[in-house]
Amino acid sequence: MVNAKHRIRPEHLKRFRKACNELNAVMRRIQEYEPEARYYLQEDSMLLMVGPSHDDEREQPLLENEADGVVLIGSSGGAW
Repeated sequence: MVNAKHRIRPEHLKRFRKACNELNAVMRRIQEYEPEARYYLQEDSMLLMVGPSHDDEREQPLLENEADGVVLIGSSGGAW
C-alpha cells in the first residue's frame, strides 16, 4: 500500500503546509485581542468563532459566536 503522503505532489504538500501555517499565524494575532477565538469545521465550512461553537449544557449551536466562515472544497466535519 502506498503511503497517503506520497500520493500528493510535493509542491502541493508544501503549499498546503504554508497555508496552514499562515492560518495559525492569523489565529495567534486574533487571539491577542480575542483570546477565545477558535476555528470550527461545520460540514464543508471553516468557521471563525469568538467563543465556543456549542452550549455545553444543551449542546445547542451558539451561532452568535460565528464571526466569519468560508467553504473549504473537499472538507468534511467530524472526528475520527
